[in-house]
Amino acid sequence: MAENGSDRLVSQDQLFYESLVRVVVPVIFSGPFIVISIIGLFLFIILTMVLIILSPVFIILSPVLVPVSIVFWICLYVTGEQPIGAEWVDEVSKKIVEAAEEVKYKLDSWGMIW
Repeated sequence: MAENGSDRLVSQDQLFYESLVRVVVPVIFSGPFIVISIIGLFLFIILTMVLIILSPVFIILSPVLVPVSIVFWICLYVTGEQPIGAEWVDEVSKKIVEAAEEVKYKLDSWGMIW
C-alpha cells in the first residue's frame, strides 16, 4: 500500500481531522463564555444609560422626593406601623423623657420650680 500512496492519504486525513478538532473544540467550549461576556457588556451599557438618564431626574426631583418620603415615614409611624428606624425613635424619645424628668426632679429639689 505504500506504493500507491494510501498510507499518505490516511495520514493527511488524520492530520486534517486533528487540526479540525484543535479548532472546533476550543470554539465550542469558549462559546458560552463569550455569550455571557456579551450579555454582561450589554447589561452594563443599558444600566449605564439608565443611570445617565435618571440621575438628572433624581437631582431635579430631590427637593420633592425627600420631604414626601419624610412625610410618608411620619404617616406610617403615627398610624402604628413600624417603619425602618421606629425603634430608634422610641428609644430616643424615652431618653428625652427620662432626661426631662431628671431635670425636673433636680430643679424641684433645689426649690427652683414655681
